[in-house]
Amino acid sequence: MNKHLLFSGGILLAAGLGAGCSKGPDLRAAASIKSFVTYTLDGRTMSGTAKVSLKPASGTGGVDSLFLNTYAQTSMGAEEYIHLAFYKLASQSDIQYKLATIYINLANSTSFYFDSPHAATLTQTSPGKWAGTFAGSRVDKLGRVLGSVTNGVFTEIAQ
Repeated sequence: MNKHLLFSGGILLAAGLGAGCSKGPDLRAAASIKSFVTYTLDGRTMSGTAKVSLKPASGTGGVDSLFLNTYAQTSMGAEEYIHLAFYKLASQSDIQYKLATIYINLANSTSFYFDSPHAATLTQTSPGKWAGTFAGSRVDKLGRVLGSVTNGVFTEIAQ
């Protein structure tokens, strides 16, 4: 998985850091809401917990990485998770983070990456806490949608 994340980050940088996080709602207003994540995956609405980890660039001209890992339980009690990988140049401000990768591991141990482009917002609501939105699709070689994650929202997720 690390090779894929580095590859995704390299592609992102080569493309001028991609299509960018779209400007969304002011998530700072959600600061009074307790930490949560919710999303719809192929028609199933899920909610659960999440954790953010930051990996600052090493050396000059490097890439800062922000990873969000979400955990949700299915109605049968099994756990699934989504891994979101955001990147930016070390010299850029936090508002420049771009979503490069959506990786999903379903409760039945099936896992897959969602194809680009992804839609996302990311806001630091207070020191060490993040909020945002995410969505994406996976498609076959003919461009047919095989699955989608929509309405992804995370609020006050701490490091």
